[in-house]
Amino acid sequence: PIWKIVETMPQFPGGQDSLNSFFARTVKYPAEAQKNKKEGQVIVRFVVTRKGEIAYAKIETGVSPELDKEALRVINLMPRWIPGKQKKKPVNVMFTLPVNFYLNEK
Repeated sequence: PIWKIVETMPQFPGGQDSLNSFFARTVKYPAEAQKNKKEGQVIVRFVVTRKGEIAYAKIETGVSPELDKEALRVINLMPRWIPGKQKKKPVNVMFTLPVNFYLNEK
């Protein structure tokens, strides 16, 4: 079974700051999307398995094919998470994460 809410939700190793740092290092803004001034927030849904692996990643809300593809690529590159727990046992948990793409125009 895949849980949506559990007693202890899954966590990226090192917490939110480490997750933000991982995204900053890993996301590469697609050139085609930059050229066409595409930006926005891609929402990705995935399962953090009871082993902490990322599985079944899919786009929940997309922006453009290039940005959606990059968001999925980065999600699938994430290291193992600390799994979610229910009654102190690791379980599979559905997780939703936004991936932001914004151009810094002056």
